[in-house]
Amino acid sequence: MISALIALVTAEETKSIIFKAPSTSAPRPNGYTFDFYKASWNINGKQLCDDVLSFFSTSFMPMQAKATVITLIPKKPHAACISDYRPIPLCNTFYKIVTKIIADRMKDIMPFIIHPSQTGFIKDKSIFKNSILAMEILGDFNLKASNNFFLCKI
Repeated sequence: MISALIALVTAEETKSIIFKAPSTSAPRPNGYTFDFYKASWNINGKQLCDDVLSFFSTSFMPMQAKATVITLIPKKPHAACISDYRPIPLCNTFYKIVTKIIADRMKDIMPFIIHPSQTGFIKDKSIFKNSILAMEILGDFNLKASNNFFLCKI
């Protein structure tokens, strides 16, 4: 598993990430979307692949590549207070490519390092099951009220 995780990033891997990404995503702080990289792949594809490989070889990412804009999207019409908005981070496309490569490589390893009870981190599992488990445990607390129990929500 380690060899797959630390293998050199290939141009095909980078291209696959770009062409699988949605074309209709919002513009990033640098103004480039995945659609831009798809449309200009023949012109800048090699340079982009070289830049991604350089990051994985040197662990250096320029500050402008890490720039992120946080925008507030209203949860309902006529939002009046801050709790009526949902913050959405808009990361630069280069940053998203790098994180997607890491995430794709880790998805096969996650089931081996995450306990089965932490279902929110495992593909095709729902974090909702953890809520059901918590309700069952709280139900047990009520049934055994004579015992000394402690519950901490973190």
